Amino acid sequence: MVNKYGSVELDNKGSVARDHLALERTFLAWLRTSLSFASIGIAITQLFRLNSTISASNPKNHLRQVGKPLGGTFIGISIVVLFIGFHRYFESQHYVIRGKFPASRGSILIVSIIAAALIIASFVVVLAIGGSQFEK
Repeated sequence: MVNKYGSVELDNKGSVARDHLALERTFLAWLRTSLSFASIGIAITQLFRLNSTISASNPKNHLRQVGKPLGGTFIGISIVVLFIGFHRYFESQHYVIRGKFPASRGSILIVSIIAAALIIASFVVVLAIGGSQFEK
């Protein structure tokens, strides 16, 4: 299993170098997406904390309790996205070495469902908190 993740030396014939560099760029895109989710999670946690500190006099203030789980969810999803990208890189490299290319349906579907769920959850939280602030 460790051999799967070791260094690979290939003859640079045809488009071998280009294909492997493209795989690396794709992995870096997965990494960038993962870092974006983590940054959003940290921003949400801090935003909810800052907003709850400013309006601490409001007894119906539940922002801090909602911000931490929502931010933590984004950070957890960033770890999942990073592992999906890591697995996808080595799986694709394995196939490209053998002259094949796997279509990436599963990883795209998983990340799309996760992103949609996070967007919907964030929207619900914003609506729930926004509505409770107008009940003063």
